[in-house]
Amino acid sequence: MTKWGIMQTVLVADHNVKILSQIEEVLETEGLQVIIVQEAYQIIPTAREYRPDIIILDLEMPNSNGLIMCHELRNLPHLTHVPVLFISSNREDMIRTLDAGGDDFIAKPFAMPELAARVRALLRRFSQKFHVHDLKIDYLQRLAWVDNARVDLTPTEFDLLEYLCQRHDEYHSAGDLLQAVWNYPPGIGDTALVRNHIHNLRCKLESNPNRPQIIVSLHGRGYRIYANIEYAGQDSRMVSSVRS
Repeated sequence: MTKWGIMQTVLVADHNVKILSQIEEVLETEGLQVIIVQEAYQIIPTAREYRPDIIILDLEMPNSNGLIMCHELRNLPHLTHVPVLFISSNREDMIRTLDAGGDDFIAKPFAMPELAARVRALLRRFSQKFHVHDLKIDYLQRLAWVDNARVDLTPTEFDLLEYLCQRHDEYHSAGDLLQAVWNYPPGIGDTALVRNHIHNLRCKLESNPNRPQIIVSLHGRGYRIYANIEYAGQDSRMVSSVRS
């Protein structure tokens, strides 16, 4: 069960060690990488690190509001459209979990084969809806295309996009970009300059700049590109950067 030739990852959050062990065992037999957490405070940082393809979330974790947690997960880069499967011992929780943005609900106790079937179904639905954009960069003409549509960029916008594409597998802080793209010495320059140019790039590249899918950001780490990148012109090569 892979996406773009990469093993898919499921994040499972539950306070019950026995249930976690059973879920981990059945989903690993499905060919999934399983990341488990027992504490609510671990969910957000773990999701940021592993960027799961699906999340199984226990509504009854101590010191947690699973509905608020679902909302917070939806606001993380790349997790806006990741399916969330809620689990709870109270069948009456189904309606409010679905209303809160959950994609499916299963009540405890449940049969592990049924859980696996629901996970497979959600992953199929996700893979059909998910779209990774194609981004083409032409060094010689200094032009860019998104999904075969040409994008007109200013010289600085092109330099910024080119730098992000060349180093697509890492995050870049505003300070780092001031040094690399604007050639400022360390500690010199206004980071608002970077933010404004990122905003302008998103307005030109993204179908919805308020929910960027190509130039994504992570608090405390910076910006990076998430796309299938094709380089044309000088030093042309094909690189896939859909996963970190």
